[in-house]
Amino acid sequence: LTNDIFGHAAGDMLLQKGAAILKKVCRADDIIARIGGDEFVILLPKTDFADCRSIMERIKGEFSKEQLKAIRGSISMGCAVKNQLEQDITRILQDAEDQMYLDKILHRRNNDQEQIQRIVETLHEKDPREKEHAERVSVICEKIGRLLGLPEREIALLQKACYLHDIGKIVQDESAPYKEAERQQHPVVGYRILNSFEDTMDLAECVLAHHERWDGSGYPKGLKGNEIPKLARIIALAECYDRLVNRREEDSASGEEKFFAEIRRQAGSRFDPEIVKVLLKKGTIFQETVARTGGS
Repeated sequence: LTNDIFGHAAGDMLLQKGAAILKKVCRADDIIARIGGDEFVILLPKTDFADCRSIMERIKGEFSKEQLKAIRGSISMGCAVKNQLEQDITRILQDAEDQMYLDKILHRRNNDQEQIQRIVETLHEKDPREKEHAERVSVICEKIGRLLGLPEREIALLQKACYLHDIGKIVQDESAPYKEAERQQHPVVGYRILNSFEDTMDLAECVLAHHERWDGSGYPKGLKGNEIPKLARIIALAECYDRLVNRREEDSASGEEKFFAEIRRQAGSRFDPEIVKVLLKKGTIFQETVARTGGS
């Protein structure tokens, strides 16, 4: 995950931090070996199962204190003990690996949810306007979804996608100016993040496509028409609404007039013309606009 979001240099740094933790917790006679990727084996001479579990818990505790950028440290572990000389060491290692995978499966959901939450919190701490924008766009998308008659399950998915649609901005350094090409990478990074977690995989394609345009001139893939996921098309409209209504120092009615004029003008180029047709027929998104604070 760290490699996918922040690059291999950050991934290497995380491995170094992990190795330092193992060295700190383990004893002088223990043997620590990296066997590939992010996997380590630790051989603990003259150690029974209870002591082995105790060492594992200390290692996990140290990892939980670490954070690299927005990634919280975590580790899955398993152990097995050789009690008899005739026991096959290869079998012991396999048993430990099996326990490690079981640990990963049992705790994956909680770890995934904590990791996503930490990334979002870090982004919103960097720029509180991102949090305000995400909350507003989520409300707007719900309203548009109901105007379109979407089923409740799809509306819930839409709201979740809206709240996370800019999660890829976590890699942007706010202290330094960045080029347009770099800014346009945030949907790709968002896709990588969401596609890494089981609970958010169904949001990844939508987040990837929320800057695509109906005529194919958007980014990052230049999708056209119905190639663009419907929920991404709705997010594009909600972002337009937020920009024209909630971030302007004017009354909501005037802002909505600008919004409807804009989507009428860009129907078939930027926006889905069928969705625009439904919204124009309704004539309003809100009776009152959502709170006008910040924006992104």
